[in-house]
Amino acid sequence: MMGEDSRPGTRRPRVLVTASTFPRWTDDTLPTFVLDQVTRLSREHPELRFHLLAPHDPGAAKLERMGRIVVHRFQYCWPESFQRLVYPSILPNLTARRWLLAQVPFLFFFEFLATWRLSRRLSPIHLYSHWFCPQGVTTGLVGLLLRIPHSCTSHAVDVEVMWKLPWLGRRIVRGLVRRMEAVHVVSEPCRERLRAFFDEEEWLDVSRAVLRAPMGVDVEAIGRRSGPVEELKERHGLAQRTVILFLGRLVPKKGVAHLVSAFAGLAAEREGLELVIAGDGPEAADLRKEAAASGVGDRIRFFGHVQGDRKRELLQLCDMLVIPSVVTHDGDAEGLPVVLLEGLATGRICLTTEASGASDVLTNGRDGFLLGSASSAALAAGMERILAFTDTERHRVSGEARLTAARYDWSELTPLYFDHLLGDKSSDARPSKSRAP
Repeated sequence: MMGEDSRPGTRRPRVLVTASTFPRWTDDTLPTFVLDQVTRLSREHPELRFHLLAPHDPGAAKLERMGRIVVHRFQYCWPESFQRLVYPSILPNLTARRWLLAQVPFLFFFEFLATWRLSRRLSPIHLYSHWFCPQGVTTGLVGLLLRIPHSCTSHAVDVEVMWKLPWLGRRIVRGLVRRMEAVHVVSEPCRERLRAFFDEEEWLDVSRAVLRAPMGVDVEAIGRRSGPVEELKERHGLAQRTVILFLGRLVPKKGVAHLVSAFAGLAAEREGLELVIAGDGPEAADLRKEAAASGVGDRIRFFGHVQGDRKRELLQLCDMLVIPSVVTHDGDAEGLPVVLLEGLATGRICLTTEASGASDVLTNGRDGFLLGSASSAALAAGMERILAFTDTERHRVSGEARLTAARYDWSELTPLYFDHLLGDKSSDARPSKSRAP
């Protein structure tokens, strides 16, 4: 199947990865960090064959190869056009359409069934899930029943949502986590969300299997120069402008509405400022309306979803990257946005909030800037401070930003992921404490 080695004695050991936020097709607007991570793992370990299981979406192939990875997609609702729960993101979908709660049990059931069937057919040596809910639960149960080692990565509030099951949720988390080979969290806030499910004595034991590290970035690729900054600005219609950039999904937890409001106040007092919003998502239409009503709508540009060279060029031409993350009223929050590391890799001055999880990466005032909240006033003050920098101050922060990004290059993190999540899990190989690079 899909070029699978089938001759006796030639079949490579398999690893089955499960995820829900995963590209549905080429040029999809969804984040690619799971695909990037598994691709790197497969390159570093060609002795293994990686398969990935994700929910299906109308228009996506149910079986395909993405580079080195065989991708399987399972249907969780019939007809397939009714599948509205998972993409682009489960929590925002549930907030916008409460009726989608009816699809949640079907997602759990059919994901468990698909993981079970695929595990029986592939006989993987390891199961690895991204997001505790639902993948950590369904994959964890399959691992227990089939006695296959299982590790999990938690990205944001995927563990915390288990509190919504008042009696059962805590027991499910504790039971499954204690039986996992290893756990990976992308930031300290994610680690604290997991810790809340355990008492102090239990956590001392569980924490030995917890690795804290962000998802990686290709520093060389994203930092490759595309030309002089002014030339890039002219190419994108931004000549002679001071450019503030937001790059990411237009969803509530990104806090872009606060940025639009903050920029409006700032731009009214400063000439030559331009805000570029590069991304797409359910908030796009509302944000365009807010920009038009701000009084400076002609200086707020919406570029839509960008990737590849255009994404890299926007990062390189901007004078500041702003990531105004918030915790939404329904508890949705960032894990740690990869775009922050991409901004640092290009030497941009980055302004973000504690809600982004960036305190794991940034040292405030040295390689970037952290705000306690994403209020319009706080964002405006932070941007004002950076705009007042001298060339010497900019050069200093830019240099420190590049040094920080280098610590999180895929080449540095991939061996760490493999050793912790998929490597030897004998008792003497297990890490002695929660650790970060």
